[in-house]
Amino acid sequence: MSMQKVLMGVATVIAVGVGSLWAARDKKSAPPSPEEQRWPRSARLGTQLDHPSGVAADTQYLYFVTGGFQQAENAVKRVALTGGTVETLASGDFMTGGHIVCDERFVYWTTQGSSMSVRAVPKAGGKAVILATAPARPDYLAVDDTHVYFTTTSKTAEVGQVLRVAKQGGNLDTLLKGYAGLSGLVVDQSFVYFTTPEGLHKVAKSGGAPTTMLAGERKAIRLAGDAQFLYFFSEESTGKLGVAKLAKSGGAPTRLTPPAQWTMDLALSDNAVYFFQETNSTYAGQITVYALRRVPKAGGEVATVDAGEVTSGRLTVAGGDVLFSDINTLYRVPK
Repeated sequence: MSMQKVLMGVATVIAVGVGSLWAARDKKSAPPSPEEQRWPRSARLGTQLDHPSGVAADTQYLYFVTGGFQQAENAVKRVALTGGTVETLASGDFMTGGHIVCDERFVYWTTQGSSMSVRAVPKAGGKAVILATAPARPDYLAVDDTHVYFTTTSKTAEVGQVLRVAKQGGNLDTLLKGYAGLSGLVVDQSFVYFTTPEGLHKVAKSGGAPTTMLAGERKAIRLAGDAQFLYFFSEESTGKLGVAKLAKSGGAPTRLTPPAQWTMDLALSDNAVYFFQETNSTYAGQITVYALRRVPKAGGEVATVDAGEVTSGRLTVAGGDVLFSDINTLYRVPK
């Protein structure tokens, strides 16, 4: 073999090797896909969904609503917490309202538009029923052993109400009326707790006048509760809200997080509060619009669980995971 052929062969090997190195480097340095940039620590339980929003869970399934618009797939669905096929439990002549709760046997949700109602469908599948027709758009939901409680949304006090209906349906009980801007609802064995632009209040399930637990404009927004405390967002400066808690027995609120940009719903585990927060942090060179965060109920360091694009703001905790939705996907992330 001539020296010229040998040199040409070496040059070819070097060229191929360099090309391979550049290709590997380009592959390694290529930015993640848009899908990879959205909530990178979270598993996808369902994708290509039509605006999933409200979520509720038991030990086996995540239940959620889709739609919320006239021209949309308005439905109640479920998917196993371990993933798999998304099943439809109810669909038809309704437009979902965005909130959903469940108990041992049924899933309950709200509808809006021309048919404002609270409805129920068996978790195992079956016929959906209308429990109550609402006097105004129903919004926040809560359940106890016997009743479904809900608020009606209104910018005027006349139709802003807290109501309940028996789980088997029947007459509506009006617990309170005359509240504009209701923004949260929690029930326990004895009381119904709710938030308005003027504060945090409670009323006995047996009826009577409400009691204001925390007064002040935008001092309590949204609401979650456990056996001893109520958790909510509190505005400390214009547009800046922090997570706070207040003992059900009364007293002064305790601030759990510094104030930050607008936040959405709250979810609780045994020892922590989970919430979304607008943030200017980045992931993979992209602006992160929201972060899913956690703060101990007892107070302490605020930790970021995951970060991604705009979320629906709905979330729940089941077992060892936080479950939430965005415009077209359901997620599960270790809490």
